[in-house]
Amino acid sequence: MTKLDLALLMLQQLKRYVSETVRLWVALDSWYFAKEFYLAIEKLEFDWVTRAKSNTTLYRKVTIRGKERFIQILPSALYKEARPFSAFWKKKGPVCMRFTDIYLQIDEIHRGKGYRKEPVLKPVNAIVTAYLEEDEENGETKKVFALLLSNQVTAKATEIVHVYKKRWAIEIFFRNAKQELGLAQCHSTNENHVHAHLSLLFIAELLVRFAQWEYNEKTGKKEEVTHGQVVDLLFHTRCEVRAKHVDSIQVYFDTATQRFTSFFEKYWPSHYSMAWFSMQQNWYSSPLSG
Repeated sequence: MTKLDLALLMLQQLKRYVSETVRLWVALDSWYFAKEFYLAIEKLEFDWVTRAKSNTTLYRKVTIRGKERFIQILPSALYKEARPFSAFWKKKGPVCMRFTDIYLQIDEIHRGKGYRKEPVLKPVNAIVTAYLEEDEENGETKKVFALLLSNQVTAKATEIVHVYKKRWAIEIFFRNAKQELGLAQCHSTNENHVHAHLSLLFIAELLVRFAQWEYNEKTGKKEEVTHGQVVDLLFHTRCEVRAKHVDSIQVYFDTATQRFTSFFEKYWPSHYSMAWFSMQQNWYSSPLSG
């Protein structure tokens, strides 16, 4: 199965758990922008938004001598039209410019011998925006225009840009998971082990993000800590374990974790209970005793 097949399978499985009254957005990486894929997404009644590639062929409806015609254009043509407004954009922040009468070719028909093949076109919502976080992360210091396309023709441009920007948070999560949380360090071939590994990783990411947010909220921007610094301070710091009593184990952390004392007070358990249990026991409802 290809990546497109696997992605579509995942969306089909998700559809089973989504109410018919709920309509979800799918934010696509430009690699997934394939005709067969986004048409299949629409059949599942999902909305999609993606960033057009520089060589994406678009069609624009124009009126020439009183007749409507469709001409081929590239995203660069829309960038040129949007450029005069870029100075105004920078003052007002991340705003966007919507273009009407933009279409994608989804098929073509041939009416017979002597006739040209005619494209079958689908209207799309086309928005030119700039200053996306993904461009800044990739080292782009100058203004970079991006063309966003969506099947939701009637949606507001600001809504579509907002939905697409959420995709970058997922990219950041996977980068942090690989570099700092050990996403690729599960060497088991057992499927249950892999699921458990991913579940623990999501829990760890949730706790790290909460600790980062709580600390930065208190200290302000001057002493902000990054995701990597929180991981180093919480997971890689030196600690000392002492068995003070037979039934007591105490853990002493390095002073580097002192800034997260409130985090430990909220989530560090007051005690652990460990014991053998019977497989016949309903251990989901019966507490373990030891």
